[in-house]
Amino acid sequence: MATRHLTRVDGACVECTACVAQCRSGALSIARPTYTVRLDVSRCSACGWCVDACGYGALELVPRRRRRAGAA
Repeated sequence: MATRHLTRVDGACVECTACVAQCRSGALSIARPTYTVRLDVSRCSACGWCVDACGYGALELVPRRRRRAGAA
């Protein structure tokens, strides 16, 4: 499991889809008919290619929180 995960920065995305073109795992896609970028974190490999492709700072790789022992 990756030690980081991808998250979107509220209000920063301009739906240019540059990130979708760089996503090799299929975690980013274009939702139709609205043509908005959709993120499926379960498919994300946390490679960072989409973050590098985004010129608007709309995506970030952040550390995953560790679960406490015994937590469900």
